[in-house]
Amino acid sequence: TLIRTRKANRKEWFKDGRLVRTPSLAFAVKSLLDWAGATPGDEPLGIITFAALEVVLRCAAGLETPERSRDAWKAMGQPVAALEAFSGELAPLLAGWSRGILTGHYGATRGLDELAGCDALATLGDPWVNLDAAHADAAFLGLGDQWEERYEARCRAELEQAHGRLRTIHRTRPGRALHIGAVLPGGRGWERGHVLVTPLEGGTL
Repeated sequence: TLIRTRKANRKEWFKDGRLVRTPSLAFAVKSLLDWAGATPGDEPLGIITFAALEVVLRCAAGLETPERSRDAWKAMGQPVAALEAFSGELAPLLAGWSRGILTGHYGATRGLDELAGCDALATLGDPWVNLDAAHADAAFLGLGDQWEERYEARCRAELEQAHGRLRTIHRTRPGRALHIGAVLPGGRGWERGHVLVTPLEGGTL
């Protein structure tokens, strides 16, 4: 499933490197949980997103002690008061989830094998690389005006790496995959499978 929205990315959810509270972020988390809960099961839900948002989700879901969450949050240069505000907003949404949650973040998914047991995995937000880095990368490769294709390809590749945590080639039971963002992940299942596309409920495209 692709819940399509142009409001799920660093540009919309971060300001000067700091995660900010926006309606689209809360809507995205709610939509993710609604999607995951639509099918019965006993296995945990896997969520891969931006590193700072992973800290927030783990704190709000009670997966980490408040002290460890604060330490991780401060290490990212995020204000402690913001963590408490995020947790207070998202905790009620996560409180009804009883199957367990496993998390990861973009840029650190390779070798993340514990998510292989999940029956549902969701990526939250489009992991665009820094635009200056994308221009430099394209210039080094001599791509000229084709830099935008390379830019999107890197985003799709990061999503493909994240969804690869389901280890579909080795699975003996079905697995469900969700992305919330504007970019279709790479990979055979997304490129050749039947992808349900729907807008973000309560949000804007």
